Amino acid sequence: MRTLMRAGAIALAASSLLLTGGVAAQAAPTAAGVTFTLNRLILSPADHGYAGALRVTITNNTDQPYDDGITVVEPLARTVRDVGNGVCGINTLPDRRYEVGCGLDRAIPPGATRRVTITFESPAAPKPFARQSATSGSVSIAGVTTEFTALFRSSTGSVSKPVAYTPAAAQSLTIAAPDAVTLTRQDDGTYSATVPVTVTNHNDAPHGGWGSSLAEPAGLSGFPYATDGTCGLGGTFPPAPPGGANTGCVHEGLLTEGETRTINWILSAPADAEPGAKGTATVATNLTGDAADAQPGDDYLTSFQVSIAG
Repeated sequence: MRTLMRAGAIALAASSLLLTGGVAAQAAPTAAGVTFTLNRLILSPADHGYAGALRVTITNNTDQPYDDGITVVEPLARTVRDVGNGVCGINTLPDRRYEVGCGLDRAIPPGATRRVTITFESPAAPKPFARQSATSGSVSIAGVTTEFTALFRSSTGSVSKPVAYTPAAAQSLTIAAPDAVTLTRQDDGTYSATVPVTVTNHNDAPHGGWGSSLAEPAGLSGFPYATDGTCGLGGTFPPAPPGGANTGCVHEGLLTEGETRTINWILSAPADAEPGAKGTATVATNLTGDAADAQPGDDYLTSFQVSIAG
């Protein structure tokens, strides 16, 4: 979402109309004379998991501009990505799904129609059969709520005979790194080493992203970083040894079910660093987003020995 701010509870209208996976679109008349229709939310295999869009077509049948906004409840936790162009606020429901309330980027004039596109992503791996979310999402506009489900295409493109789908409740990752790393002298006189850290996601637990962090021992430069992430110094987990340093990095996109990625961490030391063994470095990874935190503190760790070449 272009602009997302956490907000308090966003009230949903009491009335409800059902939009099932088998219905192409459902008109939802409102008491204010504003109507809206939804297409089917169909998620198709993408570069990382699944992606799709729900198109909401709003028609203002009144004689006044409409600018009261739109509220969306995602059918599956952490799948909504973007709701049009307006400023949005997020409320987390007890089942960890997001309820997103957004203003329209501009009012809809009397007699006019506006389309709002809501995009979704899922880390689920494609299957040879179609699936449909076991829970429904909803769109609320001008006091009326219409429900919808997420329909997942099969790996062959079919959407017929879908089976009920519920993602895993908690993440399951593995992480691996070399047993030992030696920093070697570079052309500029300093020392450096590249540490390949491999992370594999074993299920489809909902998440908004993923990250990793590395704690290095004393005697190095004090700023380890990953070449394929947005990094910041000063993390607290894993804890750095005395005199050491910790850096946390956020990596791009979702980590899809069954996907393995390699993160290249860079360790460095100044030209006047003392050669020899320096101690243990620890690297951790974790999915981000409340839905992935069913087991708090369940970060995945691996350690390796660090030395500087003589």
